[in-house]
Amino acid sequence: IVTGMSQHPQHDRVQLHACAALSYLSWTSQGNAASILTHGGYRAIVRAMGNHTHNHEVQEHACRALANVSGAGPGDMELALVQVVEAMHHERVPEVQEEACRAIVTLALASPENKTKMHAKSVGPAVIAALRRFPNVQLVQQEGLNAVACLAYEHAALNKCITELDGVQLLIKAMQGFPNSAKLQLNACGGLSALAFDNHRAQREVFEHGGVPYILRAMKEFEKVRILELGCSLLGTMAWNTAIKERVAES
Repeated sequence: IVTGMSQHPQHDRVQLHACAALSYLSWTSQGNAASILTHGGYRAIVRAMGNHTHNHEVQEHACRALANVSGAGPGDMELALVQVVEAMHHERVPEVQEEACRAIVTLALASPENKTKMHAKSVGPAVIAALRRFPNVQLVQQEGLNAVACLAYEHAALNKCITELDGVQLLIKAMQGFPNSAKLQLNACGGLSALAFDNHRAQREVFEHGGVPYILRAMKEFEKVRILELGCSLLGTMAWNTAIKERVAES
């Protein structure tokens, strides 16, 4: 597959189907993902994105492949980040937004330095824009919320940026819109917990925009230890805010 990509770099259909194949091969398979890295597949995917910026299908499948493959070197990840940000310019294509958010999570988890680079490239506003544009597309919401959680966690600048873009309200709206999706509720709890940490404005907004009942509902309805953990963490963080502590307890 990688050899074929290198032999036909300008043939968009070859690049499209090759990226799709690599994304499927690496899905839930660390062994295949490692093999893709070893054989230069990561760089081939990034090159395909750069050569076919206007082809949203190439961008979608390439982002999915990048999301599945971790362990690339810092230089390769930086090039990948540039292309993922470029892919998000396909603002009207929900599949690209979904997969780009997944790729952002993988890159954000790889190193704190990547998150700082993402902030410089306005990744936070791009994710928020995707959430605003596709409020009724569950997978965009689900992956966008996960991206918010990863970006905001222990990164003050990204946390502040997302909070100022009304990130708290968007996460609560997503919980309202998809009450039966355990994965989305989990990601929303993670995002709210990350935003609220050491952020009094976010803590206050979670309460003022009616977030507490939705958090409690998620904790009760879904048998996921991680939701319980994140919900407790968020409520505990809010309890440190003396301006809302008692009202949170009454909820």
